[in-house]
Parts: sequence; C-alpha cells; structure tokens
Amino acid sequence: MAETCVHVFARLAAAHPERIAVRHNGSSLTYRQLARRAGAVAERLRARGVRPGDVVATLVDRSAGAIVAALGAWAAGAAYAHVDPADPDARVAALVGLTGARVVLADAANAGRAPGALPLTDEERDLRPEAGDLAYLVFTSGSTGEPKAVAVGHASVLNYLRGLRERVDPWPDSFAGTTTFASDLGNTSVFGALLTGGRLDVLDRETVLDGEAFAARVREVAAVKCTPSQLEALARQTGDLRPLLPRDVLLLGGEVFPPRLARAIRSAAPELRVFNHYGPSETTIGVLVHEVSTVDGVVPIGRPLAGVVAEVVDDAGRPVADGAPGRLLIGGAALARGYFGDPARTSAVFTGEGAARRYATGDLVRRTADGYEFLGRADRQLKVRGHRVEPAEVERALLTAPGVDAALVVADAPAPDAPLELVAYLVGTADPVAVTRHLAALLPSGHVPSRVHRVPHLPTTANGKVDLVAVRALAEAAQDAPAAPAPAAAPSGGTELLVAGIWCEVLGRESVATDVKFAELGGDSFKSLAVFGRLRRHFPALTIGQLFAHPTVGELAAVIAGGPAAARPATTVVEL
Repeated sequence: MAETCVHVFARLAAAHPERIAVRHNGSSLTYRQLARRAGAVAERLRARGVRPGDVVATLVDRSAGAIVAALGAWAAGAAYAHVDPADPDARVAALVGLTGARVVLADAANAGRAPGALPLTDEERDLRPEAGDLAYLVFTSGSTGEPKAVAVGHASVLNYLRGLRERVDPWPDSFAGTTTFASDLGNTSVFGALLTGGRLDVLDRETVLDGEAFAARVREVAAVKCTPSQLEALARQTGDLRPLLPRDVLLLGGEVFPPRLARAIRSAAPELRVFNHYGPSETTIGVLVHEVSTVDGVVPIGRPLAGVVAEVVDDAGRPVADGAPGRLLIGGAALARGYFGDPARTSAVFTGEGAARRYATGDLVRRTADGYEFLGRADRQLKVRGHRVEPAEVERALLTAPGVDAALVVADAPAPDAPLELVAYLVGTADPVAVTRHLAALLPSGHVPSRVHRVPHLPTTANGKVDLVAVRALAEAAQDAPAAPAPAAAPSGGTELLVAGIWCEVLGRESVATDVKFAELGGDSFKSLAVFGRLRRHFPALTIGQLFAHPTVGELAAVIAGGPAAARPATTVVEL
C-alpha cells in the first residue's frame, strides 16, 4: 500500500494522542480526537459509496471542521476539494459540479447551499485509512473564462513537505492558518503542522483583518505563512510591524515580495527567519525558497526544493544562459497530475513523460547566484493580492452584465507604492456599481475589480485585437466618460459624514451613497483593513465583524451612533 498523507497523520496520532492538533476560537482537538472524528467521517463516506479515487467536496467555514472533513475524505481513500463558503451560490454550484464529487460535506452554516450534503457531526470512530493516490483538488482561474481544478497527489504533498523541512531547519512546532482552506497558499501551515506532529491555530477572517487580534494570536505560534500585501495592510492599520510577526519563522508567498517590506521585517525582527516562497498550484504549493537574510535590490524567489527540477528556456524551448531572461519550467516530484477531467488543458501546459515531464509556469525569470529572480508573466495572467486571476474569466463574467458591450480587465496600482488591483474597462451603458454587484454574484471576491470604468471604446491593434500596450490611454478616456449617477442617498449628520469621508479616502471616490455596499464600490478585504484602522481611531469599540455585518455607510453609522451597547452585536464572520 502506497503511503499517503493520512497514513503519516495516523502514525502521529498514535504516537502523540494527547497532543493538541488544532485550535480555533477557544476550542481545541487533540490528535486522538481529530483522528477519531476523521474516522467517523470516513465511515459515513464509505456508507455513501465513496471509494478510493473519488472526490469529496467540502463546504465548511474556516474551523477545525474543515480539517476533519479533509482527513475524513483521505481516510476513505478519496481526494478532497475545499469550496470557499464565501463564494456566491452560483460559483459554489459550478465548482462542486466541476469536481464531479460523489458527496458534499457541509457544516451546519452551509448545509442548505448544497442539496443532499452530508452534515459534519462530532461522532468519533477509529481511523482506518484506505489508500488513494489523489490528495486534493484546488481551483485556479482559467484563461478560457472557466475555472480549472488542479489535481495534486499524496506523493507530491509528501515530497513538498520533506523538501521544505530540509530548508527550514529547525522546523516550527506550531503554525497559524491565515487563509481560506480553498487556497493552497495555506497548505504550508496545514500540512506543516498536522503531518509533522505540530499544532495548527486556525484564524478566522475577523482575526486576520483586525491587527490587534492578529498580533495577539501570532504571539502564540512559531510560524506564519501569508501574502506580503496582507502583512503590509495589517502593519498600516496598527502602525507597528513587530507585533504582527511570529516567534521563529515567517514564510511569504503568493505574490512579489517587495524589498521595502523585506527591509522593514529585517529591521523590526533581526532574529526572525524569513523565507520567500514561490510556486504555482500546479507544482504543489511551492517549489522555490529563498531565505531573506540581507536585502540588496530584488528579493529572489530562491532555489528549488529537493525533488524539484527548474529550467529556464527561451521561446523555442532552448536553455538560456545564467542571467538571461527566460520562461520557467518545473519538473520532478512536485508536479500535479494536471487539470481534473480536462486532458486538453493539461496537455497544453504539462509536456513530456516520466523524468522529462515539465510544467510551463508562464513566469519569466532569470537564474542568478542567489537562485531565481521573478521578472513577470509571459501572458495575461495576473497575481493580485495573492489571488491568481485570468483576466478572461472576469471579462467573460462582465459580458453577461446588462449594458456591457465590450470589456477589458487589467491590473494597476492606485499609487506608486500600493499593491496591484484589478481594474475593468467597459464599453456600454451599464452603471459601474450595478456591474460590480453583478460580478459579486458570480465570482470570488478576489476576482471582482476594485475599479470599474466606462470608456467610449477599447483600443485595438491593426488586426482588430485589443491593444494591451495602449491600456494607459484607457485611464484618460475613463475620465471623460459619463459619470456614474450622483448618490441617491447622500450622507448626512456627523457620523455618516465621517464614515463616508473615510470610505471616499480609501476607495478613491468623490462621494458614496449611504445605501450602497462597500464591496459594490470596489472595496475588498485589504481596503476594509484601511477603513477599519481609520474608524477605530474615532470609535475604539468598533469591531471588524461589524464592518462586514453592516456593509453600507448608513448601516455602519447607525451602529456606531448607537453607542457601546450597539457597538458589540453578534458579529458575522465572512471567509477570506
């Protein structure tokens, strides 16, 4: 029987039954409890006909339950596919359909969103792992306008963990889980803890977006994995980077690591071990690692982990000399199987067989004495605040909105030192707010543009295709486009005016209506952090949960004006 991740976990649970495995919001599960709950899930899945090689979709909020669901699927010999409960219903249904899942596991909060879902319970049974070689599916944006499901095997996960442990030595004994389970960015923390006998502290979105709460939890763990933009946004909110850093190890990935942040971290915590971690989902979480000890210019993405092959080639597939730019190919034990149920897309980017098999990342790099440096993309794919976005997927959704005749999506920074944002340019009569609302019902939040501009036309090349080189001219054209209607419900009174003023400052708008949601104006999780930091200077009792529970200027101002009693209602936790 081939060893799988669940076999590794089962051995650890037998060796350390009373050790804490997972903590979340004041509750915890030992390795024995986690194993027995996963065993109960596995038995119920088998009773539903799940067998090795099947896929089980999970629709579970960020909690210990998500770990139980994944381990239970593994113990039944199946792969899991985490579907983010924060996604709109239409996307949840589409992703579940894409997996061909035999069973959907759901917690109480999400059971109604998946007809016939198998509910998670607190039952416990002995863990009896069965062998299945597929570990999980993770969704990425698709260049054809549809999402793709990357299929990753157990062997690739175990190779990843072995390679990373060799580079990060001594290995941390506890990790904070700071991202949605539907993204493989956080798998470093999940697998890094539970497949080595460590502890995983699951942080919900309310904690991750509240700098003070985040700092309090980070002090309790040895290691954190997150994106650079998430850490910078928290630092801007609190005004102090040091309390946001873990005790021993910080791993940053998902996007470019800005040198300014690297210098700030080194200055704030000289003793902290800091790693830049690179890797597409198709190469199992991460394949290159660079330990950041000094910062001289660009932060490298590093050298390959053990078992990983990295090559730099030109457009014809020929190797290039050190220091010359080229396309990065990845091979070796890290490679995913391909795109689940889609051999055509798989063969387009996975080439060769056996030891010669390679994945074409689409990233431009150059090899230096310090490893590899990231230079950009060879295609239109974007990385925006840790989210991998194919503009075609967003453009396809835009064209389904009433009044949109043509659309173009690009990435741009609102200021020279600011993170990239998605920006949409559309031709037609549609109202930008209505378009944003339409997209929010179809796409995950990370795919919804922060800014939507109407323009008279899209620039084209001589052969009639959109001229991406002329994108800068669109911003100037957008300034002359018909303005969106004036706010139907203008803010009035001191509190509304203060809240609206902060929204305008963060969103880059001249005015906002009191009855329009923050997300519909281009607000996202990171902009929420900026709003929260500014508001709490005036209203210390405000919680980040209220910001999400009351998403309009009018609702939020009413809660704030209600005083301390109204400032602490039951919060609504929304997944990141």
